[in-house]
Amino acid sequence: MVICVLACILPLLLKTYLLFPFFRKKVKLNKRCSFKMNKNSLKYFVDIVMFIDFCSLTMTGFFLGFILPAGRGVNKYFLGMHRHEWANIHLYFSLLFLLLFFLHLSLNWPWIVNTTRRYVNEKRTPFVLSILAGLFVVYLTAQLAIQNYYQPSPF
Repeated sequence: MVICVLACILPLLLKTYLLFPFFRKKVKLNKRCSFKMNKNSLKYFVDIVMFIDFCSLTMTGFFLGFILPAGRGVNKYFLGMHRHEWANIHLYFSLLFLLLFFLHLSLNWPWIVNTTRRYVNEKRTPFVLSILAGLFVVYLTAQLAIQNYYQPSPF
């Protein structure tokens, strides 16, 4: 029910051109209360929402890491909300970012495939090997971090 209401109201809000003037002449309402948008406008909208979400993730992460540190004897409230409430907000922002990330990847998949094909040929083998080596280093670093987190050294 809520999704249907949002699907009916969102095109009308976009039609007002107050927030997103780039949708001009691209939003077409039809009788079924939906709208059509070209792919570039959708990519732009997803990227803008992703940027806002990333900034929100950074802000809540800063709050949790520096303003509301874990431990006893510290003030665990900021702007009237407890540290756990900020952590929940941070979680929801991260889940939204993950959803937008996969949407961004799906929208840009043809570009990713074509660019990879262009760089992966016989002339660019050192480039590909260096990327694979970098990914391997990242993997080893993550494994060591996880191992030290769950089995800290006695020193």
